[in-house]
Amino acid sequence: YEYGRALIEERRADPRSDMLSVAVHAELPDEDPPRLSDDELSAFFSLVFSAGAETTRNAIAGAMLAFLDWPDQLDLLRTGGVSMSSAVEEILRWTTPSPSKRRTATLRCQLGGETIESGQKVVVWEGSANRDERQFVAPDQFDLGRDPNPHLTFGHGVHFCLGAHLARLEVRVALEEVLGAFNWYELAGPVEWNRSNRHSGIRHLPLRATRGA
Repeated sequence: YEYGRALIEERRADPRSDMLSVAVHAELPDEDPPRLSDDELSAFFSLVFSAGAETTRNAIAGAMLAFLDWPDQLDLLRTGGVSMSSAVEEILRWTTPSPSKRRTATLRCQLGGETIESGQKVVVWEGSANRDERQFVAPDQFDLGRDPNPHLTFGHGVHFCLGAHLARLEVRVALEEVLGAFNWYELAGPVEWNRSNRHSGIRHLPLRATRGA
């Protein structure tokens, strides 16, 4: 919070071409006050900062583990048999770092043969949707060339992830750097997963690697 508040004050005095500057100086003429308060800006920064850091890290670690379980897919990626952009989408589907959300229904509706009343709380499991056999062929197979790949890792509609483009870029850059630096790696100890149903991720992934020429 201290780091965020310091950045907010910097952007308030010296706005730049970044998202935080936009949030700090944005105005809604129909609202009173028209700008976000310091507490609202701090909450916004905390949400965007933590959500982007944790979920992307978990996707990258999950990809490294998946490559060990599916070495043929890693070979395809290394040899150009599949594109990195296609691989990133499958990694996002496979890992689903944020597998569930709670939403509030705004109107009465039918879903899957069940009635949801306005005001009811609903838990949406993107992790389950990303393994839906009605949408994906062989959903439990890690397939870097999967096409189409209509995963819901970033949500949908008005709830679509603000950082989707940044997350895709971060995953791609991290994997290009790691796979370019090392030509071989294996597990060097047990994998420890997060104890959470809110974030699907790995706490510890010890690896032993051989650096490329």
